[in-house]
Amino acid sequence: MATRPLAAAVVASPLAEQGDSVYRTAKVNRQDSKMAQAAIPKISNDEGVDEIFVAVKEFECIGAAAPHDHPHVYLDMGGETEIICPYCSTRYRFKA
Repeated sequence: MATRPLAAAVVASPLAEQGDSVYRTAKVNRQDSKMAQAAIPKISNDEGVDEIFVAVKEFECIGAAAPHDHPHVYLDMGGETEIICPYCSTRYRFKA
């Protein structure tokens, strides 16, 4: 059985950090749909708070619950302890 090579894409998303515009680049590997079905938590900000503490460093921000959601965006804190959603400006802080 032949395997398909991975296709890599580079995605840049603007994030605001301390008043400066910063672009973080993430490498996205795309494979068969089986790989895309990994469980990634989706977090919504229905209350409209400025800051949310989360127990994971990789997740999807969806804004508020449907039908008031924004485009779902994958956020990865990497080695940092916080990240800001580029759509709704919610600050997510990691708290184990």
